[in-house]
Amino acid sequence: VDAAQGLPFSPFECTREPGAGGWKAASYALAEIFAYVTKMGQMQRDIIYIALQDAYKARGFADEDTIELEYPTSEEVLRRIRQEEQARHVNNVSARCRSLLEMDLFRPVEQASDLLSSIRAGMVIDLHNLYSEEIQLAAGAFVLRKLYRDMFSWGYADRLRLVIVLDEAHRLARDVTLPKIMKEGRKFGIAVVVASQGMNDFHQDILGN
Repeated sequence: VDAAQGLPFSPFECTREPGAGGWKAASYALAEIFAYVTKMGQMQRDIIYIALQDAYKARGFADEDTIELEYPTSEEVLRRIRQEEQARHVNNVSARCRSLLEMDLFRPVEQASDLLSSIRAGMVIDLHNLYSEEIQLAAGAFVLRKLYRDMFSWGYADRLRLVIVLDEAHRLARDVTLPKIMKEGRKFGIAVVVASQGMNDFHQDILGN
């Protein structure tokens, strides 16, 4: 899969249910990823978090009576980030998110299956055609978030089900989702291999696992 051609899912995938797959959890996790990739602080992350929550609410995720749900779009989320930063007089949030939301990193397909069913024969996600390291970092982070969200629907496993191999892993060594997969993924049958040239590249939680 050439990531420059678009990853085959929406970063805003979620349900209206509570838990790791729900819209509230998605709002927090996505804000965390945006802040990590673009090196933003807590106040800026909160602006993204509120903008995402508002985008989900506008699509009916907080309303149990809504039947046909659609995920927010990148354009809608960017517009809400811009509105929120203007209301709170915080600068440079939308500017730093723009490259992640405007460059067609995602090309969702209708009725997309989870990634596990797509990679039974193996899958390599190639990032080298993405034009900046920040975009490469974002693509990796969103794929890991997708796998983490999907794994809760797979159920527990008593055998190895999926191996995630991260080459040149220093680029994702401080990813916010990777330690969660390493901590929680074993019971779902997930193993993780990370390869880099130095142990100091890695987050302490990764080394601890």
